[in-house]
Amino acid sequence: MARPRRQSNFQGARLRQARRERGWSQAELADNLQVHRGTLIRWESNLSAPTPDQEQSLAQIFGRPREWFHNEPPAARESLLPVEDALSLEEKVDVLLRRVGRIERRLEQVMAMLEKSGLNRRP
Repeated sequence: MARPRRQSNFQGARLRQARRERGWSQAELADNLQVHRGTLIRWESNLSAPTPDQEQSLAQIFGRPREWFHNEPPAARESLLPVEDALSLEEKVDVLLRRVGRIERRLEQVMAMLEKSGLNRRP
């Protein structure tokens, strides 16, 4: 029998927004919180909610008050980075560099798979 969902007004979209602003994957944040990635997916999808202690950890990681995760996320037409939540230039550069690093690793994996399969040979 499934456990009843804990009553909470935790907004998974806020968690997803904060994670994306930092340029973190779900796996990276899950590792940081020491929870399973599936748990994080359920939080972001509003299928479950973190415990108060986990909410406190999220608040510390993202430098926001716990209440921020309980507010409705901004409308889709609004900026992804409202002025009060904007990252510093150094943080934005760090996010972009991490994204580039992940893309480079994926490209290397694809190239290795192509070499293994022989599909990248030229006539």
